[in-house]
Amino acid sequence: MRRALLLISLPLWALLFYALPAFADGNCPAGQFPIGGGSAGWEGCAPYEVPAHGGSPIDPGPKWATRWGAIAVDGNAGKFGGVEGMASRSRASKAATQICRQNGGSSSKVMAVYYNQCGAMAWGDNRSATYTGPDYDKTIELAVAECAKQTANCKPYYAGCSYPAQLR
Repeated sequence: MRRALLLISLPLWALLFYALPAFADGNCPAGQFPIGGGSAGWEGCAPYEVPAHGGSPIDPGPKWATRWGAIAVDGNAGKFGGVEGMASRSRASKAATQICRQNGGSSSKVMAVYYNQCGAMAWGDNRSATYTGPDYDKTIELAVAECAKQTANCKPYYAGCSYPAQLR
């Protein structure tokens, strides 16, 4: 009898231990939300559904899209191009380079690419420097400090931020 009970309960225990990590900390696949837990004594996931009474589905919360910025510079010609709010890294790089060329920079190079934050450029006597970071004012300050390590009379020349865009 004990042996039969052991043979039956062993697979059930194995299944229980196998299934537990799937629900640890309420982690559920996309489109589902955690249920149970607490004093219920069990946990699981349930799909977001429209209630039978015709109400709205449960709001899964906001969805955000990354936004990119870039700074391109032609140091020899003293020209630059800067962009914010682009949908991809490559679009930001291409747009900054194009703007730099339109401004007269024939050998424009991307000096900084950033996303969901700010970028700044400082220009001194014979060099420029870029810096990226989450805070607009601090990013400008650090771009000037970086420029001052290389040349004199550094001043802020450009700053922009590319913050995430809320899609819903």
